[in-house]
Amino acid sequence: MSDPSTQGAGWHPDPSGAHQLRYWDGASWSDHVSDDGQQSTDPIPPPPPGGAPAPQYGGLTQPGYVGDWDLSSRGKRLGAYFLDVLLIIVTLFIGWLIWSIVIWKYGQSPGKAILKMRCMKLDTGTCANRGTMALREIVGKVVLGIIPFYWLVDNGFILFDEQLQAIHDKIANTVVIDDFDDRYAPAL
Repeated sequence: MSDPSTQGAGWHPDPSGAHQLRYWDGASWSDHVSDDGQQSTDPIPPPPPGGAPAPQYGGLTQPGYVGDWDLSSRGKRLGAYFLDVLLIIVTLFIGWLIWSIVIWKYGQSPGKAILKMRCMKLDTGTCANRGTMALREIVGKVVLGIIPFYWLVDNGFILFDEQLQAIHDKIANTVVIDDFDDRYAPAL
């Protein structure tokens, strides 16, 4: 099971995948679990014989991750991009910017929120926060967007990258997943 010691004691995604959250007491995983805000207890399942396999993300083996994520498809990522562009135009940018800043804490842009997508941090296995989203959106898209044809190369990475990451995803160390039931939304 993953060791969240760098994050400290608290509720973290259940490394067994059996529940949404499991309590890390600062030294080990406890039997306390939570699903949709309902707390209960469930013993930690024993590791499989021969050692535990690396957890899976979107069908890709990634050491040090927690959970099993379904990566958003290339087409859906492109749809979210164009939806964000349309919303920027319709809201004269100001509305989109305010909406973005409000929902960045959920690891989403307005387009991603509408399409039930979420940005997840690869290094922690948690939802991207406002700082990560600001890095991703402002530095990874806007600042570097002044380079001619950057947006084309940036989004073109999605076509060839194994984890469907664009350059702005690599800068922020994120992947984009489908999250239809808000399973990976941060606990607020």
